[in-house]
Amino acid sequence: MSKLQVPNFTLSALHLAHICSLETWQGINYSSGKKFDEQLILYNSESKSTSTKEVRLSDEYFLHRCATQLHHLLKPNAFINTYPLNDSFIDKFRKVAGIRGAQRRGPTPDIANGLTYLKRTVKTDYRDYKKVPLSSSKYVGSLVLINNLSIAFTVQTNQIPASNHLMLSTRLLFFVMPDVLIFNYSPEIAKKLKLSGDTKKDIKDYYDLLWDGFNRNWDLLKNFEMPPATCLDEKLWDLTKDAGWWQRRVYDLALKQYSSAVPINISDRVKSRFYKLPQIMI
Repeated sequence: MSKLQVPNFTLSALHLAHICSLETWQGINYSSGKKFDEQLILYNSESKSTSTKEVRLSDEYFLHRCATQLHHLLKPNAFINTYPLNDSFIDKFRKVAGIRGAQRRGPTPDIANGLTYLKRTVKTDYRDYKKVPLSSSKYVGSLVLINNLSIAFTVQTNQIPASNHLMLSTRLLFFVMPDVLIFNYSPEIAKKLKLSGDTKKDIKDYYDLLWDGFNRNWDLLKNFEMPPATCLDEKLWDLTKDAGWWQRRVYDLALKQYSSAVPINISDRVKSRFYKLPQIMI
């Protein structure tokens, strides 16, 4: 079975993905219009206390928590990490990302070991990635980061390390390292692109195809602007924006809509914003 290319998306398809991305940025489900409000257990690293709080799980909030975790390790005085990532955060992240369902979750992840990686080893891997010269194939280096986190989340039973959580790893690193060329892995997109269905075998081809499509769609993607920050540190917002993170987010949702076996539900709120531009046609 030959692989397919990512399509050249129309302006209308990317415009719809942009509006959906604006919804997730605010913590709103673009299909139902409902808010992603969840109870989180928070550990305060300053007071050494634990509390429970209802939080709006937006893309901006995920960036705030995840990118701050990394950059506090790199520059502890410049970035204060009051609430380090914990198992409650990972659990709710997996829920919002849609990877807790039986058909998508895979083996049970080793949350404790994954968190240990995100609190220690991640800074070394990030620094190593940054040492690689810029090139059109730099995204290949991101595959090393993805695999390392996947190994950390995998319960190891053999001498040769297993890597069973590539999807979770791409989703997390997309927010932990917004300036690294990470694409979210989706089995639905992989299937649409006629890959084998074996994530470990497909991941390199998957990235080849998405990188090629991203470059072909860039002339349209670059016109969509990242929304302003409300809780994300200004320096991290600048880092994220300059790395084309928003364009990758829009591209991700355009791919999701393209690869869905059935039409994706769109809320009335999204439809209203979509049709405000009369030149945009479905």
